[in-house]
Amino acid sequence: MHPVDERRAFELIGRVFKEAGLTIERGREETVNAKSLTVDQAASGHKYGVAYLTHEDQASLGDAIPKHDADADALVVVDTDSGDRILLLYERDYMTDDLEGEAHSTTTIAAEAKIQRDARDFLLKAVRDKWP
Repeated sequence: MHPVDERRAFELIGRVFKEAGLTIERGREETVNAKSLTVDQAASGHKYGVAYLTHEDQASLGDAIPKHDADADALVVVDTDSGDRILLLYERDYMTDDLEGEAHSTTTIAAEAKIQRDARDFLLKAVRDKWP
């Protein structure tokens, strides 16, 4: 088992931003509880975005971000020190197998669809609730 590749996740999230009619700002630097967080894709002109967190990202952020139960479907959103709302997508929630052998626990299609669903749910709320 391995997580969806970070570059592929960016591509999928970018599609969702485009579907929502939002212009993407890549690599926005924010702080959460005084720790640096790179927001992989943010809505240009708005104060919200999405960060796809690798294991290394999670380790460097430590206690600055909430612990996350991989079995929970609830979205994890943090407020940055400057007031942005960031959806945290933990890579371990988007695991896929290599489609080898008889047992397939999670297909790539399902993991990628979940990334898009989670990003879409977040962006729909942001637009509907008129977040700045």
